[in-house]
Amino acid sequence: MNNSIKPLAVGAGLLLAAASSNATVIITAQNGGTGTFGVSSSDLGQASGTTLSLDSGSANFGSAAGKLNDGNIYGVDGADVTTQSLTPSDGAVVTYHFDLTANPAGYDLTSIVSLTGAAQGRAQQVFDVSYSLVSGGGFTSLASVLGSLTGNNAAGETRVTLSNLGLSQVADLRFTFHNGSGGESMYREIEVIGFASVPEPSSLLTAGMLAAGGFAAVLLRRNRKAAAR
Repeated sequence: MNNSIKPLAVGAGLLLAAASSNATVIITAQNGGTGTFGVSSSDLGQASGTTLSLDSGSANFGSAAGKLNDGNIYGVDGADVTTQSLTPSDGAVVTYHFDLTANPAGYDLTSIVSLTGAAQGRAQQVFDVSYSLVSGGGFTSLASVLGSLTGNNAAGETRVTLSNLGLSQVADLRFTFHNGSGGESMYREIEVIGFASVPEPSSLLTAGMLAAGGFAAVLLRRNRKAAAR
């Protein structure tokens, strides 16, 4: 895959939402012609234990939510075809579920990169992002990508980057899509950049104390049995 970057129009940063660490999310948009951008092959969205669900709305015109994390932009079909994209209905909701079996502490997220591309003027991105933590409590709003963001164009390819997320111990990431200026947009990939969270020291201490307590209880039972003989 060609990951080289061709000349493009760079959008200005837009400060929007506060993450769980009180960081301010920075949102930028870049636009170029077909084939301008490449995609990662190793982000959290493509990790083997990550699953996607289409929770509301529909994937239109033969598209599919699973195309958001397949590491592929157009396949062999080209930029006109929707089957290599998610082309969501207005208000459609897609959730990334991260692998909590492999890492029960969740994941620290640093950035999100969303790529749209179409020869039909369907590249403008408009969506809301929210997240849930391993501790529970439902979903919390993270940021909103607006059609008015500089560089967020409907023609060609558009890449939107949300950085400085400052999120820790995330369990799920949710996207709610809205129509752009060309109607339903053709989302080719949404990359989630981050890494496995490290348990808090207090959690490790608690686990250690529980383990030590359990071991002590075993020794006490053994001593009692020995004394009773």
